[in-house]
Amino acid sequence: MEVSAIWRPRPDLLDGPGHPVPMDAFGVSRDNFPPEVFSLANPAPGVYTFVVSYQTPSSVGEARPTLSLQDHGSLGVRSLRPVSLAGTGRAVLARILLPQGVLWEHDRWFTGRSDSADTVTKFRFPEGISWIERRADP
Repeated sequence: MEVSAIWRPRPDLLDGPGHPVPMDAFGVSRDNFPPEVFSLANPAPGVYTFVVSYQTPSSVGEARPTLSLQDHGSLGVRSLRPVSLAGTGRAVLARILLPQGVLWEHDRWFTGRSDSADTVTKFRFPEGISWIERRADP
């Protein structure tokens, strides 16, 4: 199992490729188990997409990822949706907008949305924040 991050500096633009972001891995690797904690140091403003790639010989259950963020001076922990680990695959763990610390799935934070055939745009007024994503996961 490997966790990676892609960064987009402009949440309102999909043009151009995302930039891979190095992540530090922590935790004891036991009997071919992956590290348990991944860290992203000094994140710049923009959109981060966290992806897990996995290859298992058979169904080993599911991963239950959590995301820890600084939130008004304290550490906030958010549970993410579980990921089934069976065979070989890739799954998006989370999309997060920084420095706001909002997840793509948190629709109540946004004041509106606009859908097209292949993209979804969410926005927040009066701040003027606009965030666009493709309908299909990367």
